[in-house]
Amino acid sequence: MVECSGRAELAAGALELARRGGRLILAGIPHGPSQLDLSRVVYFEREVIGALGYRFDLERVVALMEAGRLDVTPLLTYDPIPLNAIVEGALERNLTDSAVPLRIFVTPL
Repeated sequence: MVECSGRAELAAGALELARRGGRLILAGIPHGPSQLDLSRVVYFEREVIGALGYRFDLERVVALMEAGRLDVTPLLTYDPIPLNAIVEGALERNLTDSAVPLRIFVTPL
């Protein structure tokens, strides 16, 4: 699971959503302290990883995409799902279908 909102209050919830033995990647940087219950990491054998992106790489990444050398389509879906279908349309699909993209766009009700 990847948590990339950068909101400190969502890190604990993301940890709870990670399955037993799962991995949580924290890619967003909160502007304040965050509290994680480390017993939830240990008891459920979860792994927490920090991933730092670099804003200075953006132009290079866009250039690679324009040149066709970097294909990001496996990471995204362009078929949005409604918010009321997020459990079956996104969360459960991610558990059962390895072809589901990393990001699923959700529209409000």
